[in-house]
Amino acid sequence: MIRKATLNDLESIVSIEQTFSADAFSRRSLRYFVMRGATLVMVLDGQVVGYSIVLMRSCSRRARLYSIAIADGHRGRGYGDELLRSCEDCATTIGAKEMILEVSEDNSIAQNLYKSRGYEYLKILPDYYENGVGGIQLGKRLITI
Repeated sequence: MIRKATLNDLESIVSIEQTFSADAFSRRSLRYFVMRGATLVMVLDGQVVGYSIVLMRSCSRRARLYSIAIADGHRGRGYGDELLRSCEDCATTIGAKEMILEVSEDNSIAQNLYKSRGYEYLKILPDYYENGVGGIQLGKRLITI
């Protein structure tokens, strides 16, 4: 089941986030995103196994996938794809016409997921992450005219 996150989910979200050493969000930031209503969680058997954050400025029609993560032990089962689809659906519901995101240049698994969902390369981001690894900005049109 995928649903909006609540503050009751915060500990699980923080736990998932802490498995990523590069550019991990602070508890305070994650709490802010949950309270803002920008966070979705994937729940299996009562346990949060993934989360995502999608942001969109009120004056824009471009949503940004700010973060998406699946807990260790639950990766490789299609949950990331399912969560990404829900993010796109939510973004479309609030009026987004496109979604952009950044992904580490050394994260080929995530890149393959995004490519399989129709995301295209927009630009290279040298030294984008705190650890010096470059990033790639990807984008996808959500609404066809």
